[in-house]
Amino acid sequence: MRSVVTRTAARARHLETHARSFETALQSAVSASGSQIVGQALVDFAGHNAEAFRLIVDRTSRVRTGAVEATRAYLDGDLTMAQHAQRDATSTPQHPARGPE
Repeated sequence: MRSVVTRTAARARHLETHARSFETALQSAVSASGSQIVGQALVDFAGHNAEAFRLIVDRTSRVRTGAVEATRAYLDGDLTMAQHAQRDATSTPQHPARGPE
């Protein structure tokens, strides 16, 4: 599980890098367009989709955190069940008192 979480975190960092690259490329495109209308359309597009981009990064982070927490809970549950099984296996069975036969 640890390797999956580590790889996911590395990929999530790439999303942040790409987001910064996108912002830089967008600014360059606005400047290079030479058209106020095209430049404004690019700015509007980015503004309109900024929340969606942020949500993608946020959701990735929350999914990764949820997976880690779920795995911990699963492992804790396994440990608890193992402790109960071990306790039950080593306990002395209790028999009701026998009366005269």
